[in-house]
Amino acid sequence: MIMSEDLGPVGVEHSDYGLRVGFDDSLEPHISMSSPASQPMVEGTWEGEWAAYVGGATAISEGAARVDVTLDGIGANATLSYDKVPGFGDISSGTMPIADGAFGGTETVPGALGSFKIAGQFGGPEQEGVAGYVQGPGFYSVFHGER
Repeated sequence: MIMSEDLGPVGVEHSDYGLRVGFDDSLEPHISMSSPASQPMVEGTWEGEWAAYVGGATAISEGAARVDVTLDGIGANATLSYDKVPGFGDISSGTMPIADGAFGGTETVPGALGSFKIAGQFGGPEQEGVAGYVQGPGFYSVFHGER
């Protein structure tokens, strides 16, 4: 995993998986392009880390992240989980459909004002990597993981 200054205040890049995600200087998120070749073909858990600016904090908070993938007769679905988020504890998204290797949605978090936008992308040989972002009021986060 490589942190890169050109990814903005918080971001990650993994060239082996073709994944890149971060926020620009105006805190707009950007993420690598989705691809049908990145569609998960197996169920499993991609485990990794999250990093975020939470609230008015000037230091980055970090913790464990997971993306759980399930398959059904229609397609693939993802659930994103963060452990030990300051002020919130452990949080998980609802189930999000995966299309062309990408997933996303808008979630509410108990105790938080407003909604949070989630976007993720699988990549690499046999879809072994995942990366994405979560953005909400006072919350700018990236996550990554491997199967």
